[in-house]
Amino acid sequence: MSENEPASSAPPELQALRDRIDEIDHEILRLLGARHDVVAGVADVKRRTGTRIRDHAREASLLADRGRHGEAHGLSPAVVESLFRVVLWASRDRQARLGAETPPDLPVRRVAVIGAAGGMGSMFASLLEEFGQEVVRCDPALPASPHPAAAAAAADAVLLSVPIDATEAVARTVAPRVREDGLLLDVTSVKTGPVRAMLEGSRCEVIGMHPLFGPKVHSLQGQRIVLVPARVREHSAHAAWLRTILAARGLELVETDAESHDRAMGVVQVLTHFTTEVMGLALARLGMPGT
Repeated sequence: MSENEPASSAPPELQALRDRIDEIDHEILRLLGARHDVVAGVADVKRRTGTRIRDHAREASLLADRGRHGEAHGLSPAVVESLFRVVLWASRDRQARLGAETPPDLPVRRVAVIGAAGGMGSMFASLLEEFGQEVVRCDPALPASPHPAAAAAAADAVLLSVPIDATEAVARTVAPRVREDGLLLDVTSVKTGPVRAMLEGSRCEVIGMHPLFGPKVHSLQGQRIVLVPARVREHSAHAAWLRTILAARGLELVETDAESHDRAMGVVQVLTHFTTEVMGLALARLGMPGT
């Protein structure tokens, strides 16, 4: 027990068993750390050989094997499977962070992230930097931040990550400064208005995005992101660059148009609030305490 841990009031024989459990848990963590190091080697081989991060056949075989071994030690195969699904998820995330699916010829673009001090803006700025992109973080909250319009004019791609009620105004200010051969993106949860503002103010390629997750998510593995390719040229290098980075990081890409996206999100939001209201009303009519 460390000097910072509170003294235990447990019986000595119980405390001895708890101490032994702590020792075992620490050994498990040491072994997971060793596994973590091996995964880095796996990522390197996959990157050099062009092998995909996820191998469903390998995962199924591994889970079955660990279940059998766990059962031989008196453990529930279902519990062992659950544990190793988390281990595999962490492994895929580490491989993605190490660029296991990043092609060696991935172009490097200068990307201005407008609103980079916010949660989502900061997350996307870091994601792009992981893939070797040159990121310019623009935000009044950041020291020595360039003006958004100036940063946009000097960038290959511009990503807007500002509050939803400011997105259209910022888009109208920034869009005219984006080069005609550039790319303009946003990450707003509504798409029709922001996409229209980006299109009307620019002549560059425009792709709206909506991450269906928050900036504090533990991992991007398997998270979904909606893409709205509003103005994308045939055989677009910008679109290929964006899709490559997002997919290599483990995101699942869903493509749609702005109007269909907003209709779907409207239904989802209404149903979410409706469900909450129905539950509250039911509890109140049943006379449950606190309602």
